[in-house]
Amino acid sequence: MKKLGQIVFIDDDEVNNMLCERIVKRTLGSKVNVFSFTSPDEGLNHLKNEAVLMEKDACTLLFLDINMPVLTGWDVLRKIEQMDDKIKNKLLLFMLSSSIDPDEISKATENKLVSNFIEKPLSFYSLQLILENYFTSKTEIKV
Repeated sequence: MKKLGQIVFIDDDEVNNMLCERIVKRTLGSKVNVFSFTSPDEGLNHLKNEAVLMEKDACTLLFLDINMPVLTGWDVLRKIEQMDDKIKNKLLLFMLSSSIDPDEISKATENKLVSNFIEKPLSFYSLQLILENYFTSKTEIKV
């Protein structure tokens, strides 16, 4: 079990990012920092810079969209694969996508960096399951 250091959304859809942030804030309040990026490059830079600043046992919960212009989620995964292990080991990555293509879902779940595939939109229930299954501090959903 890990300690949750931050939550990061990389998705070109601003409305989805806003919805996800609200779900996190209603679930966790101000217990964790939440960052959203519509630019994958900005999100990647944030991951590189913040990983070294986080506590030793804390990790980043990353939600990554698949279908984005310029850099797709697959491109972002390839860039993450090239990062230092100190950064990769601090990531808990979920693909968050509206895609229902079985090949994309399979490709996501077979990637060693991806913990699971979640269909958009992120729900209170999905977030709660992730928190219960991967993190030390349990929380109740505040609806």
